[in-house]
Amino acid sequence: MSEQKNPHHRHGHECECESCHGPEHRHENTPQRVHAALNEEPKIFSESYELTFKQESSTLPVQEALLRWGDEILRWVKDNHGFVGHIKGFGEGTEHFWFSSTGKAINTKSSSGWSEGMDKKFTINATAIIFGTPKEELAEYARQCLEDSIANKCPDSTLVRK
Repeated sequence: MSEQKNPHHRHGHECECESCHGPEHRHENTPQRVHAALNEEPKIFSESYELTFKQESSTLPVQEALLRWGDEILRWVKDNHGFVGHIKGFGEGTEHFWFSSTGKAINTKSSSGWSEGMDKKFTINATAIIFGTPKEELAEYARQCLEDSIANKCPDSTLVRK
C-alpha cells in the first residue's frame, strides 16, 4: 500500500501549508538542529535530597512525585526542542524505587515491599542528562519542578538538598 504525501509538505523548514497543520505549526527539529544539539556537550542536572515526613507515611506519594517530575522534565525538554540523553532517579528509605527514561516512556522498578512500605525519611536522587538546552535553565526548571512535585504529592514533608 503506497502512502500519499502532500506535495507542499516538506520537513526541514517552516511548513507553509496551513491546511495541513494550521498557522502555528513549525518544524524546528530539523536534521541540522538535531545534529547540532547532539554534538553539544550534554547539560546535566544531578542532585540529592533528603525528604522527611512528620510521621511515617506511605511510600506511594514519593513514587507519584518522582514520576510527575520525570514526566514534567520530558515535557519541558520537548517544549524547548531539546533531546533527552537520560532521566533517572530513585527514592530510598527502608525500601527502594527507581525510574528512568531515554526520552519516551518512563520505566520503573521497585523493591518487593515498596508498594506497602511506610517510612519517615527518604533519600531522593534525581538526574537529567539533556542535549540542546541551556544548563542554567535545565537546573532551575528541574530543581523547581522537583520541589513542586514533592510539595504537591507529599504536603506533610520537608525536602532539603544535600
